Amino acid sequence: MKLLLDHNAGVNASTHTEGATPLYIAARKGHTEVVKLLLDHKADVNAPRTDDGSTPLCVTAQNGHTEVVKLLLEHKADVNVSRHAGATPLYNAARKGHTEVVKLLLHNEADVDASTHTDGYSALFIAAEKGHSEIVELLLNHKGDVNVIRHRDGSSPLHLLAENGQTKLVKLLLDHNPDVNAQCPDDSSTALYIAAKKGHTAVVKLLLDHKADVNTTMTTDGTTPLCIAAQNGHTEVVKLLLDYKAHVNASRHTGATPLYIASQNGHTEVVKLLLDHKADVNASVYADGSTALDAATQKGHIKIVKLVTDRGPTERMAHGGGVHAGLRKTRRPGLHAEARHGNPAHILTNG
Repeated sequence: MKLLLDHNAGVNASTHTEGATPLYIAARKGHTEVVKLLLDHKADVNAPRTDDGSTPLCVTAQNGHTEVVKLLLEHKADVNVSRHAGATPLYNAARKGHTEVVKLLLHNEADVDASTHTDGYSALFIAAEKGHSEIVELLLNHKGDVNVIRHRDGSSPLHLLAENGQTKLVKLLLDHNPDVNAQCPDDSSTALYIAAKKGHTAVVKLLLDHKADVNTTMTTDGTTPLCIAAQNGHTEVVKLLLDYKAHVNASRHTGATPLYIASQNGHTEVVKLLLDHKADVNASVYADGSTALDAATQKGHIKIVKLVTDRGPTERMAHGGGVHAGLRKTRRPGLHAEARHGNPAHILTNG
């Protein structure tokens, strides 16, 4: 290599296929001495590949070659240069989890909030998505925007981490004062709603302790965190939400309450919790007036039928309705037989 350069070989000549220079190729491979030699012979430190705009610093940051990154920066490589898609060296290093490279780039005044053109990902967002906690902390300490959103759905790093159940990273973000009630624009889901849906109890607790709105609703159907936790049978999450004063009878746009939803889905322990918190057994859905008792009966959830009726007769039972109507739809023949005797209590004691 040195011999060729001493005889005036083209130091910035590029390949025909991708337009990569010798410096780019050496940087990509992490060949520190070759990079130093090329730079000493005035190689263009910022020469991009013609196909995607990637520079030597972009590719060596992505591949984690710390010593090469140092050399390029010492030779005035553009720390904020980006590929055609907008990915900067900092983004590339953060995505791959190269902590020491991230430190170097930040020390050299990399733009911490630069984002990709296509999806709006910043270095912080991608590091959070990949679970690189040390890098997330570094970026936050350098004033990275904790509320940055990605283009496709308007979600923030907090939404993402809540969905993935990343308790440690959620705590880290919360220590930097994000908007804990930020909503995704498509459906108004918050980090709390997402964590409740997934059953991430520790994350739910953290969010509630940081003043997340326990009664936030989805604009699409009116679902609350309690509704979705009840639907999915996340007993511990339901308990937490109730302890933080979730409205036990808050219903979806259809009129379905958490008790109705849990009864329909056969989540016995959730039903017990809701009843202990004074859930209204007579609340009904708007379309047909069916109650939690009807929902449980139709699905054959006998334990729940007993639980609901043990709390006292419902309005629909008092009028000879709910249970019989529901039993005609269930596939459990024993229940049909008892229904013909006209005695809901007999159904329960013999179910």
